[in-house]
Amino acid sequence: MQLTQSVYDQTSEGIFVLNDQFQVVSINQAFKKITGFEDSDLVGKNWVDLSQTPQKSKVFKQARLQLAQTGYWEAELFEKRKNGEYFPVHIQVNTIDVVSAGTHYFAGLVSDQTSNKEADDKLRYLLNYDELTGLANRTLFRDRMHNALIRARNGLAQFALLYVDIDRFKHINQNFGHEHADTLLKHFASRLSASMNQADTIARIGDDEFAILFPSQRRDDIDHFAREILREVTRPYCIDNQELLLSASIGITTLPGDGREIQLLLKQAGIAVRQAKYLGGSNFQFYSKELKDISKFRVNLETDLRNALKKGQLEVYYQPKLSLDNLRIDSVEALVRWNHPNRGMIYPTDFVNIAEESGLITQIGVNVMETACQQARTWFDQGIGTINVAINLSAYQLRQENIIQRVTTILSVTDLPAKQVELELTESSIIENMQASVSVLEEFSQMGINLSVDDFGTGYSSFSYLRNLPITSLKIDRSFVQNVDICEQDAAICKAIIALAQTLKLKVVAEGVENKAQFDFLKAANCDLIQGYYLSKPLSTMEMTRLLRQQSATIAAL
Repeated sequence: MQLTQSVYDQTSEGIFVLNDQFQVVSINQAFKKITGFEDSDLVGKNWVDLSQTPQKSKVFKQARLQLAQTGYWEAELFEKRKNGEYFPVHIQVNTIDVVSAGTHYFAGLVSDQTSNKEADDKLRYLLNYDELTGLANRTLFRDRMHNALIRARNGLAQFALLYVDIDRFKHINQNFGHEHADTLLKHFASRLSASMNQADTIARIGDDEFAILFPSQRRDDIDHFAREILREVTRPYCIDNQELLLSASIGITTLPGDGREIQLLLKQAGIAVRQAKYLGGSNFQFYSKELKDISKFRVNLETDLRNALKKGQLEVYYQPKLSLDNLRIDSVEALVRWNHPNRGMIYPTDFVNIAEESGLITQIGVNVMETACQQARTWFDQGIGTINVAINLSAYQLRQENIIQRVTTILSVTDLPAKQVELELTESSIIENMQASVSVLEEFSQMGINLSVDDFGTGYSSFSYLRNLPITSLKIDRSFVQNVDICEQDAAICKAIIALAQTLKLKVVAEGVENKAQFDFLKAANCDLIQGYYLSKPLSTMEMTRLLRQQSATIAAL
């Protein structure tokens, strides 16, 4: 035993021992000398958490798998010493079974490869370039920005900083996995690299974030360059014979025009890219002082929204839908309203994007659905009748892995039949990921839930998705309805949508009906239901209940 301990302490190779939970049990003197760490820094800590190697989650996932299968793993990595210095290292790990104790340990051997020139070259590369895409990394980009600022201050050059952020990339990770996501990132980076003849530097500075130094401050030049990037990156990507679509948002600031400090310029470009995302993505925005104020306002609004959820300041209003067959209200659309204590009533258009960016949309959606379903059940229990309730489902909610379980739970808790629920989805949210949409919507349909395409005619209207998805109704967008009595083209479009719906045996709803002329046209065109201020504005629960009671009493008197 003493001989073994002596070898452990005196060998020139670093040795570490892990327990079966991958926690550090001990390290020898050579390991301490190589890394600069002491027992107090490492013992009891998890091996994976301590590592600083690039893409460590992928590396150690492979290590765990190989150790479980073969009991052995080795790799060439770049780790970080305690002083922050990266160094090349060769690691071998073996599984050691301790039969008497009924457990096992992992013994690791560490060899410092710093003297290896090839490793030195690779280290320099990894310190300056992104391993996945081959683009400059954040470190090199900041160095290039520093040089650009020096040139700009001396009047030798002018630059624009473009901050490129892929829209909804987390959705790709969640639905297709990291391998697909990494492949997409490589293709995306390759398309950005195609613009290198115009750009000074292109870098990957975050998981799905890129930065470009463009050698001009002329607005026309920057506009043209940004449009080229958006056009290039939105072309379809083919991964494993599957076509995928990406879009990106771009925030732009200029140097030295907007600032002379690297951190400030990156912050400004970040503010601009958030504005681009707020406007729906797939566009570019220039930084301005006004935008800074808007950004600050949104940050405050997000904080208020979090508090509103806790304090119950979000209310559900109901807008009735009138059946043109019997002129009765047989369904309502649930609409969220925010009764802000200082700003008064805030409508969804002013906070939904913020809710989606912050992830609060999930809880808001759950609250609206729970409230609306419970209210529909209450109306039935009060003898008012069977009132169907339509609830908007955003693209963000449709992408949630547990959306089916959430809806199932709400229906169970509120004891509302699924056939009384209609989920309204926009065309764009369905098309965004058709394969996943088909799966989720099929499950909803099998549950008995009705499915409606909202704002029909404004997006990717296509017979193919109407054929492939279990849609039960189409909703004509208000933009076609508002001039239907005076514009022949809008009238023709509405008639065509109604005819299409009837042919496919779908119900059709016209929203935004505001006057009798529109009402008369839609009734004559055999539209099934209408919704709009001509019938009623969105009403509070109390007001909606009163209206339904009046209708119920009128019907009872017939």
